[in-house]
Amino acid sequence: MSELIESLGYLGAFLGSFMEGEILFLTAIQMAQLGYMHFPGVLLAVFLGTWTADWVFYWAGRSQGKRFIQRFPRLARKFQEMDQRLEKYDGLLLFVYRFMYGFRVVLPVLFGTRGIPPLRFGIYSGVACLIWVSLYGTIGYFFAELAMQQLEAYQDYAWIVLLVIVAVVIFFALKPIRRKRS
Repeated sequence: MSELIESLGYLGAFLGSFMEGEILFLTAIQMAQLGYMHFPGVLLAVFLGTWTADWVFYWAGRSQGKRFIQRFPRLARKFQEMDQRLEKYDGLLLFVYRFMYGFRVVLPVLFGTRGIPPLRFGIYSGVACLIWVSLYGTIGYFFAELAMQQLEAYQDYAWIVLLVIVAVVIFFALKPIRRKRS
């Protein structure tokens, strides 16, 4: 993925932040630190990429979310529970979801499905993305070299993490089949 940034520069930082997030962000910051890109340009590209991704997920939820949820009764029950929580804390969640690892896709979809007005979502999302990019970008700029060394040190264990993820996905994918047999 880092080849994306090396070959496409700011467009690569935009696309990378749309697809993945922190690792490509750190790669782009490291390239800025080495003088291949300008730091403010990296921040702008990553901001636009993350904000665009949020909007895509929001509109997916707004246009298809309820229909998708209704097709799966179990998911519909979970959505109702989550919807009640969102109603109580939606202002806070709109502001902090960008900082909640694992919820950056789910929550914008739920915000759209729930019908939060686009202007409200856009303002909160824009401010949250701006703070996230500024904070992590600045920290990353000053600690990029150390962070990349740490990532390289643990890169040898990436295949173990991948195997665990595949095993968990297979386990949960086969769970309905095991239920039908018993």
